[in-house]
Amino acid sequence: MAYQNYQLEDFLKDDDFIRWVKNPTAEQNHFWDRWLVEHPDKVQTVAQAKQLILSVRYKYSYQPSEADVRAVWERIQNTEPSTKPARLIRFPVSVSGLLRFAAIFLITLSAAVTIWKYALQHKPTKTAINQHLTNTIQTRTIRGQRTRLRLPDGSLVKLNAESALTYSADFGQTNRAITLEGEAFFEVAHDPSKPFTIQTGKLKTTVVGTSFNINAYPENPDITVAVLTGKVKVATAATEITNNPDFLVPSDLYSYQKANETSRKEKINLTEVLAWKDNIIVLKNASYEEIKKKLERWYGVSFVVPKGLKVKEDFSARFSNNSLKSILDALNYTSNFQYELVNNTVYVTRKK
Repeated sequence: MAYQNYQLEDFLKDDDFIRWVKNPTAEQNHFWDRWLVEHPDKVQTVAQAKQLILSVRYKYSYQPSEADVRAVWERIQNTEPSTKPARLIRFPVSVSGLLRFAAIFLITLSAAVTIWKYALQHKPTKTAINQHLTNTIQTRTIRGQRTRLRLPDGSLVKLNAESALTYSADFGQTNRAITLEGEAFFEVAHDPSKPFTIQTGKLKTTVVGTSFNINAYPENPDITVAVLTGKVKVATAATEITNNPDFLVPSDLYSYQKANETSRKEKINLTEVLAWKDNIIVLKNASYEEIKKKLERWYGVSFVVPKGLKVKEDFSARFSNNSLKSILDALNYTSNFQYELVNNTVYVTRKK
């Protein structure tokens, strides 16, 4: 399909596109992530189309006639506000039809209000436009799912399993602020005029253009930031007030302890920290709880241990694109416990 020729209204009428926005599958995410990388000129249009689709949740909508639209545009050109009450017509329409007319109505209304205010008050229109784009966009992954996405500013993000990335619909226009829960690897597009900020709990990370990893799963005792390239600033509300942030350079690992709100910085080999983004699982002297949590998140399974059984062992290994069964076979070979996969459940028992 020639999506490269699509305009905003074309995306809003495309049933396949609408299905992807409302109920995305891993296959669809892969297609659109790759397509947006190949067509960066359409990133903003796709983001606008997604926001319109997600914002329309009602069954009935006003369908403006051609005469209505023409009358509004005539009033815009004459810089006169409309005083004629709108005709309300309620009847069921298709999703694509609803979105098409919603787009026409929203774009027309926004333009009319903006031009009218400028003509009467001679004030900049930027504020009015930004108020229209205050909704947020969120990408969330589940267990066993990882995804890549390109943000409207051109930055690339790889989102790990059970993670969420949230940003405003006007991201990249006035600011580049996002919120992260979970883990993600960022390749940030260079733009000194708009610093790229990531809020993770009480920790705020700021960059201009660089690549780095943030691990901020809610159950973890700390938040970590590992820098691959460029320079990164990390700060809490307290260190921002005192103007005493930490600056990180390549190979730096910053750890923020949530319980006592302290931090430390050290030099590390980034291979292990960044392995996940290349579909590699690294276990280094990992306890059963660490193994359990990582494999549950990675493969979308659950571990079950009989009541009263204590599993206390350390395990080190490196797996690249391996099946869960092959990893469990390795555990069975070196462990005093038996790991058996049944459907999506791993049963752990002591070896006889």
